[in-house]
Amino acid sequence: MAPDDDTFMAKVGRRPSSSKKSKKAIKKPLTEVLRAQLVGMLEAGATQRDVALKFSIDHRTAGRIYARYLQRKSTKRAPGSGRPRKTTPADDRYINQQVRRDRFITANEIKENPCLSNLSSGLIRRRIAETGEFQSFWASKKPFLRNKNVKARLKWARDHVSWTVAQWSRVLWSDESPFVLVYNRKKRCWRRAGHERYKQWCTQGSVKHDKKIMVWGCFAAHGVGKFYRVEGIMKKEQYLDMLNTQVLPSAQKLFNNEDWIFQQDNDPKHTSKLCKAWVRDNIAQTFDWPAQSPDLNPIENLWSYLDWKLKDRKPSNEEELFKCLQQAWENIPIADLMHLVDSMPRRCKAVIEARGHSTKY
Repeated sequence: MAPDDDTFMAKVGRRPSSSKKSKKAIKKPLTEVLRAQLVGMLEAGATQRDVALKFSIDHRTAGRIYARYLQRKSTKRAPGSGRPRKTTPADDRYINQQVRRDRFITANEIKENPCLSNLSSGLIRRRIAETGEFQSFWASKKPFLRNKNVKARLKWARDHVSWTVAQWSRVLWSDESPFVLVYNRKKRCWRRAGHERYKQWCTQGSVKHDKKIMVWGCFAAHGVGKFYRVEGIMKKEQYLDMLNTQVLPSAQKLFNNEDWIFQQDNDPKHTSKLCKAWVRDNIAQTFDWPAQSPDLNPIENLWSYLDWKLKDRKPSNEEELFKCLQQAWENIPIADLMHLVDSMPRRCKAVIEARGHSTKY
């Protein structure tokens, strides 16, 4: 789901899972300002326990800070005191340099350098985090792009970035998508810490091989077209029949006799000689669509929206699921369709800024 179209989807937050033994919070050293305030309170007559309570530290820590101040008239630690740092500035630069070169490199791979072999993986991760430049995240999954795909995407985006909303409104967007019988998005639950994590009233059931159907649909800025259920695995002959019975009636309904542009991706059945010949003979204008570009096709977001709208669905079979989807499809607000089409200039700009690579959409 594209972040720019979050009006379609409920955001699902995450929270850390609880365990039987909670980890002890790591306390950061007090700043010089706070240490000066601590000394001031003690000199004003406050007790160490009162000060410790205010600053959320141990009372013995407060005593050590005050003793250091009385001895050296400074709350700073003496140079050279404390545990020696295990890495040199050169080591720290090398570690971060490796991360800049390869964002998928692991701490174990970094420590393969003989100079760092005595360091633990945890220490290397801390050195990376210390700079504040990098954090560890799960990598987002995007289609694999070859150099040929990148160049084609960049060219297509540059050719269409200056299109107006009126031009985008003439496009008939199309695609296929699978839908499962049971909505399987993650759900939150209320549970007691620790011992209820795997209780049946706190777990969400999953189906290993859930039943699903494949559907095809198309839409334009001012309305949706036909909604078609694909029987079995769609082959070029079935797709050709669908072009006749679904695409042309949809275009007639949405555009009447006005000019329109047909969009379809590069699925092998779409690009077969049989179907390409039919499209060439029956449709005046089509897009030369760049491969591996779901982020440029707003109907991908429409499928997510449709799935989310039916998140509470409870059909008992595939026929009931299709009826639910079809009804929801026909009731999609025009404003949401317009919002998707209006995003096309931003999508093109995002591809150009990414030099043809994947975008947030």
